[in-house]
Amino acid sequence: RIDCAGPLLADPKKVRRRGAEKAIQEGRADKVTGGRPNPLKADKQKAD
Repeated sequence: RIDCAGPLLADPKKVRRRGAEKAIQEGRADKVTGGRPNPLKADKQKAD
């Protein structure tokens, strides 16, 4: 098999990291894990 694709325009790892940082800043991601915020965990923190 011959790979005829040219060089990548952007480093995929850097793009994902930048998107994750943006999501954390916008509140769309959990600040600790970087994943989606758990609504059940958020409710517990509000109750405290």
